[in-house]
Amino acid sequence: MPPKVQAEKKKKIVEDKTFGLKNKKGAKTAKFVEQVKQQAENAGNKKQMEAAAAKKAAVVSAKAAAEAKKAELAALFVPVIAAQKVPF
Repeated sequence: MPPKVQAEKKKKIVEDKTFGLKNKKGAKTAKFVEQVKQQAENAGNKKQMEAAAAKKAAVVSAKAAAEAKKAELAALFVPVIAAQKVPF
């Protein structure tokens, strides 16, 4: 479907689910309306979201592996501190 049609469908879904709630006062109602908007925006993007999550997890694991390698190298190659000679 063209992007314009998808946007119209998402807008219609949001309007249907939040009918009569937008003019209400209250934090819970406003929070619910925002939550419905987010759900409508993210609908159909499951594969993209999973791919992004997998990519993020790969970056985190690579960073953790690099930190572990750096810590191991630091433990192996500890600089030797020579004792200072004190003259009598």
